Amino acid sequence: MCCVTVQRDKFDMVVTDPGCDQDLVAQACEQKLPLVSVMWLQQCIVTGECRSPTESPLYKYNSEEGQDSPEY
Repeated sequence: MCCVTVQRDKFDMVVTDPGCDQDLVAQACEQKLPLVSVMWLQQCIVTGECRSPTESPLYKYNSEEGQDSPEY
């Protein structure tokens, strides 16, 4: 089992997918870190600017499963 600790002062958001470990999801939510999809990262690169993680439902880390992302 892998244990990952997320520290707010070191990360702005977590890029992941629906298979993300639930402990990591809980840590990110606890620290109010947005969990975003690879689609979000791709759009940031394409547009040359940091997109808002709430701009599109496709930017939710678990959008492929049609679930709602946890509040952050």
